[in-house]
Amino acid sequence: MTQLDRSGALVDLSGPIGKNMWHYAAPYFEPRLGVLPQPPWLADPIYSEVIEMPLQSGTYLETAAHVDPERERIPDVALERVVLVPAIAVRVQAGRLAAVDRDEVEQAVRAVAAPPYTGFALLIGTGWSERWAEEDFVGDGPYLTEAVIDFVVEERFGILGGDFPRFDNPRDPSGHLHKLFATSTLLLAPLYDLAQLGDRSGRLIAAPLRIDGASATPVRAVWVSGAPEASQL
Repeated sequence: MTQLDRSGALVDLSGPIGKNMWHYAAPYFEPRLGVLPQPPWLADPIYSEVIEMPLQSGTYLETAAHVDPERERIPDVALERVVLVPAIAVRVQAGRLAAVDRDEVEQAVRAVAAPPYTGFALLIGTGWSERWAEEDFVGDGPYLTEAVIDFVVEERFGILGGDFPRFDNPRDPSGHLHKLFATSTLLLAPLYDLAQLGDRSGRLIAAPLRIDGASATPVRAVWVSGAPEASQL
């Protein structure tokens, strides 16, 4: 059984949502935050905000309904799949337009914990989230090779996450993510400051907003060290 880190730390892995942050190309757009006017039916002043944004903004969770409308949607995701999920974080060396290969990921994962990994979250950190507000964040980031997707599918990970926004080659996509979407594995990206964790095991919280009909939603992703074993929950 995987031994969890016992430091008791909570680490926020979700990126900030606001002006001058990354976003996918049109028809996607930058989040727009505004202030609602004072309601005429209240005597005392109140202050409320409104936000308009694509659901694939910030750090978001995504189901296979992103590519197939007949597949599972966000409200259908059971909480036990996204709350205190056993997780493995690994740090790999990958910069601008660099391919993350299977050997490096697999060796790092097996050094942290022995299989089986069924239902686990696999989080791959590269340090790319440091460019969260830069123009090249989406188009020039690292990506996963098809062999990494094969590893995730073979080992039946429940969540695949990374600190970069495109898991396929952003300049020349091969479509290998369809292998992942053919399974029930959830996508979680782009994570923020993930690389600070290095290589370790822990638990992940990535509970989605309960939005009817949605295939994705922003989440507050939290790494939990020192969480109880699954048998103690």
